[in-house]
Amino acid sequence: MVVAQDGDKALHTPKDNSILGRYLRRRMGLPYGAYVTREHLDTYGRTDITFCRVSDRLYHLDFGSEPER
Repeated sequence: MVVAQDGDKALHTPKDNSILGRYLRRRMGLPYGAYVTREHLDTYGRTDITFCRVSDRLYHLDFGSEPER
């Protein structure tokens, strides 16, 4: 993944930008290509993703339904 847009406010996957979307939909139990709504996120129990830096080029992404706090 790399940051994108002005101010680095977005993420995308350079090879295939659908990779992240497929991952998130699979975690929430939604079919591929489904439009993700706030209701889906609320039902899943998470409206954010946590990124933790592990090393210089390695990050841990947490989108568990019970966030690590």
